[in-house]
Amino acid sequence: MTWPVGLLAGLVWLSVWTCIFAKLAAAKEGDALVAIFHSLLPVFCVTTCLAAFAAVPVREAAFHKITLWTHHASILLLFLSLIAAEYFQAEAWLRIRRGCSVSCIAASFRRLWILTEIMPGPIALAVFLSGLRLIWDSPEANSPSSLWLFGLIVGFSLFFWDGILGYQPIVRRLWKNWKYASDAEIPVGGQMETARNVTDRAQLLLHCMSWPFVFLLGLFRWNVVTPFTRPILQIIARLRFLPAGWPEVSTAALIWIIAGITILLVRTLLRIRQASR
Repeated sequence: MTWPVGLLAGLVWLSVWTCIFAKLAAAKEGDALVAIFHSLLPVFCVTTCLAAFAAVPVREAAFHKITLWTHHASILLLFLSLIAAEYFQAEAWLRIRRGCSVSCIAASFRRLWILTEIMPGPIALAVFLSGLRLIWDSPEANSPSSLWLFGLIVGFSLFFWDGILGYQPIVRRLWKNWKYASDAEIPVGGQMETARNVTDRAQLLLHCMSWPFVFLLGLFRWNVVTPFTRPILQIIARLRFLPAGWPEVSTAALIWIIAGITILLVRTLLRIRQASR
């Protein structure tokens, strides 16, 4: 596909999706409108990435630069969304300390909830898919057996799955509790600052504070032999029957899945432990 044709196809694609979003969003408002974007944005992100990759099925320098730019821009946007989430929490905390009305405090948590529902999901998917494409483009330079890339994949995967299984449920619970307090006109009191709320905010803060350390792995690309190097190389070697680049991509996806299963098991065990108390 030539670049003029590709550009035209991209404009048509965006126009179609704009119409889809506008048609569905026009009939909704409030929380229902947030739900529409929460559902559609990840689908738009995944289909757009896959369509672009299918349109350029060869390793091309120009498209590699676009993918790399998309990858880096998505990483930056994801970090900025985490910072924005911390701002909304700080705003709510200060409003609690200053004795603001419950509705005022709930408004901060509503903005936090809207941000969390709409932004991190599609951006994280863009990071993941563009990262896989970069591995496919240069499998020799981007092998998951390298310490820096293995650390990036594991770190991102933990953030990704814990975001779905931990971060979003925490934000939804905070918004639900404060929305109920606002609707019932419950006055702000010490009971709102529970141990669970403190733990929840600490988990959200951990996501934000840990992200720069993951970023440093990609920046400096440390590469030393680790106990994981040989097993990963063996997995890649067993997948050599696949076309070039796909053994590395498949291994990266496998690490991503294993991280998801691990987070699911840990979260499940924690819930069982809390329920048994």
